[in-house]
Amino acid sequence: MDFIYADELKKKFDVTGYFYELDVNNIIFKCRNRLDIKSKEHVNGTPPDIIVVMMNPGSSKPKSTDYIEPRYSVSNIDSLIEQDMVETKPDNTQYQIMRVMLEKGWNYATVINLSDLRNGNSGEFSKVFDTMSINNLSHPDSIFSDLREQELDFLLSKYESDIILIGWGNLKNQEEFMKKAFSKFKEYNIVGVKSENCEYCYSHPSPQKQEQKVQWLKNIVELLTI
Repeated sequence: MDFIYADELKKKFDVTGYFYELDVNNIIFKCRNRLDIKSKEHVNGTPPDIIVVMMNPGSSKPKSTDYIEPRYSVSNIDSLIEQDMVETKPDNTQYQIMRVMLEKGWNYATVINLSDLRNGNSGEFSKVFDTMSINNLSHPDSIFSDLREQELDFLLSKYESDIILIGWGNLKNQEEFMKKAFSKFKEYNIVGVKSENCEYCYSHPSPQKQEQKVQWLKNIVELLTI
């Protein structure tokens, strides 16, 4: 399959997200709860072709530097159910999803994460995730937390496919939420490139080397055609 580069992908797709700050015991965490990737041909009002579940939003940020992120506390985190999305800078992982969308003829993908905590370095992210665990074991940063059950149910109620695409990687301190996600998706067909690192680990779509990116694309497109 052709490996389409970022400059061309940006002409074909728009990316929006919802960014917020989460106050947990007076510690402020930068978060994003959802990302939408839509082709220029997408018709407003039509449901997503695919829901993708990733590890975390990485270093994702709003396109506008003037955007002021709303702040939530644990007590009102359920207000995240439906909010206005803003233009977002795409990253390498999102480009991979765009390539899958082009291959499958999809116009709309929604991306959620095991954790909403924004950090582009997996080692640093693990530390921030553990800090959240220390301050609130219920993990309000996760859409798979019991605190945010209504939000996930609302998202799935608007989804008509039976496929969930998994690419959340191999961080073992997130295994509990990988397992929780599986329990939430019992009625869906889980598709992902299985990793040997743990029982619920699935390879991340965007490894460092281009040939590895191409291999992931080939693997996932093959799995999606079975």
